[in-house]
Amino acid sequence: MEKKGNDSYNYIYASRLYARKGNQGTVYYHQDGLGSTLIITDSVGAVKNKYQYDAFGNPTIIAQTLENSLLFTGELHDQSGFIYLRARYYDPAAGRFITQDTVSGKLDNPLSQNLYTYCGNNPVNYTDPSGNMRCDQAVDLMYGLKESVGETIKEILNSPWAVWELVKDIKNGNLSLTDLADGLGESVAGPIKHLIANSGEVWDGDPTDAQVQEYGKNLGDVIQQAILAGGAVKTGIKAIDKLIDASKGAGKVMSPSAAANKIVNAERVGSGLKGDIYHRAASYLSESQISKGTVYDLGKNNTLLQVEGSANGKTGIFECILNQNGEVTHQLFKEGGVINGIPN
Repeated sequence: MEKKGNDSYNYIYASRLYARKGNQGTVYYHQDGLGSTLIITDSVGAVKNKYQYDAFGNPTIIAQTLENSLLFTGELHDQSGFIYLRARYYDPAAGRFITQDTVSGKLDNPLSQNLYTYCGNNPVNYTDPSGNMRCDQAVDLMYGLKESVGETIKEILNSPWAVWELVKDIKNGNLSLTDLADGLGESVAGPIKHLIANSGEVWDGDPTDAQVQEYGKNLGDVIQQAILAGGAVKTGIKAIDKLIDASKGAGKVMSPSAAANKIVNAERVGSGLKGDIYHRAASYLSESQISKGTVYDLGKNNTLLQVEGSANGKTGIFECILNQNGEVTHQLFKEGGVINGIPN
């Protein structure tokens, strides 16, 4: 809950910031691929606020009739002009954190040794919701999840943001792993012990890519058992409920051919309008090329499509995000990218 003067607001999250309830009714947030607020609408769909940002999160357009503090990457912009990212404050004007990272840099990555850098100076492709963990290691975590046995995990990765709800609860301390162990029993005792022993290093330390991947595999084993147990598990953990709901809807995502047809005809909005070569390149794909891609459900009727391809002689992936209005809010060519259901 947030209080401002005589007004109070309750924020609703469904994989990302979804809505806000307050004295003026319920309003809805519409975001780009990074989770940045682009538009806020009221209950009948009328646009109340509009925003645009530069690469490092400085608002370039603010047109609002409703007060709102959740802007770039959906995070809190306070009166100081800084963005609150839990472990540290980020200054978008400088493109840097205002305090040093508690995670030391790596010798094989000189840029990481600048402890004030935001997302390795790559804010277009990465976010840093914790203020600590290396942004690119989210991919290693998902690789680990895919290594977990069971078809349920493979299906649930079509809704990766449901997984991230559980990840955030572990990171923020909202999920008691011991309570979860009591709910799931001995079948996942080993994986849960691994999570308990390694969560500190993975989230607040300086883990290797291999450590993050192994952590993801054990997390996948826990998720698998939680989904299979379904309603029999009474943990009181909303993130588990979202995973169960997502698993029931697994496989119901839009087909690649249907998504391709919508993408080639869709209006571009937000970061989908970026004009640099790597964002613009996706606009030149044919419907036939796009239809060969893989589709993922991002929640709230947002659909991600990723497809292998090349641009300027470089190989990687193209990706597009369709919102609930049939608009492309994000498109990008990512050199060396992999199809994993995580927007870059």
